[in-house]
Amino acid sequence: MSKRQPNFTTEEVEVLLTCVESRQQILFGSFSSGLSAVVKDKNWEEVAESVSAVSGVKRSVGKVKKKWAGTLSVGTGFVR
Repeated sequence: MSKRQPNFTTEEVEVLLTCVESRQQILFGSFSSGLSAVVKDKNWEEVAESVSAVSGVKRSVGKVKKKWAGTLSVGTGFVR
């Protein structure tokens, strides 16, 4: 049985918020000739790498997106 990952730290959440905020137009913008799914996926991968670099815990894109969605639902003041 695999061990579960530790909870996101405060530092990881801060990096997540900063990275997503700086890439907001790319991550949540409408698709166009210059903004494809590949570009969005690459940016989410960069966000996940930045979050992983803080604590050394490898966070997948899916886990980072889920944490972002959960952070939004709590009401942090960040709106798409």
